[in-house]
Amino acid sequence: MSPKEFTTLRLEVKGIIAQKDLDRRGERPKLLAALNKKLGREVNIKSLTMALTGYRKGEASAEILRTLKSILTCDFIHANNERIN
Repeated sequence: MSPKEFTTLRLEVKGIIAQKDLDRRGERPKLLAALNKKLGREVNIKSLTMALTGYRKGEASAEILRTLKSILTCDFIHANNERIN
């Protein structure tokens, strides 16, 4: 995957996360649980964060982003409707 393709994928995933209001504090563990279930292996929350920020751009990060995109576009996952004061 080229750096440009990785950046495009990363921005798409971040946009979907924002649209679903999953970019708030406390929502990453929910994304991580769905990601672990879909991949069938444990992904560290730091690896997820590095993939989303673009700090790591390897094939493992690309796999995380592709899987997360499929989860967010196909599966039912949304933010809690909590009131924040």
